[in-house]
Amino acid sequence: KVTDYFLTQVNYKKGFVDSLEFFDDVWHVGVDNQVVSARNVILATGCKPRIFEYAKNADIIPLDYALDKEILAQMVKPHDTIAVFGGSHSAILILKYLSSCNVKEIFNFFKHPLLYAVDMGSWTLYGTNGLKGETAIWARDVLEKNPPKNLFRIENTKENRDSYLKRCNKVIYAVGYEKNSLPSSSKLDEFSFNPETGIIGTRIFGIGLAFPGEYTDFAGNKEQLIGV
Repeated sequence: KVTDYFLTQVNYKKGFVDSLEFFDDVWHVGVDNQVVSARNVILATGCKPRIFEYAKNADIIPLDYALDKEILAQMVKPHDTIAVFGGSHSAILILKYLSSCNVKEIFNFFKHPLLYAVDMGSWTLYGTNGLKGETAIWARDVLEKNPPKNLFRIENTKENRDSYLKRCNKVIYAVGYEKNSLPSSSKLDEFSFNPETGIIGTRIFGIGLAFPGEYTDFAGNKEQLIGV
């Protein structure tokens, strides 16, 4: 919606970018076999869910689908044994959704204990990675105290993966995101992203999940600003 409004105020060209070069004090952007010049460039290229090959014989349920309760319910069956990788907010939310589905077993492979966001008044401790809202309530009241009998939390080690993944026919990777590919550019290799300012290089900026800002809380913990 922001973009749709913005485009009513400026001249614009929509297209797919395949190259990005800087010379003669201006950016040259290759767009659909044409070159457009621009004084400033903002890269809001986004990310895709990170996927591992732990469960090679299991069908992958894409993270974006798993985070939609209704879609997830349509993608699982009573005979399914599902592996969920991850221990942060998205993974726990998916466990909450799956616990209301009639599936055979759920194995949650995690690397760290549950972490909760803590309201400190004027700021939030573990505000990015910590569990919050209804997910935190469910984790405290259900997952930690009285988990569903078909849900098992297992430390993510090679031994445990070798032992339990053979029983899983579906897998969900809720383990974060990786950056989408950037346009071809010899100049970008010379720059580095500054998470405090958003600056990548000469009049080129990054924003969004691919280029998150950085925040240091009052306890000295550094967190990436990846939320909306």
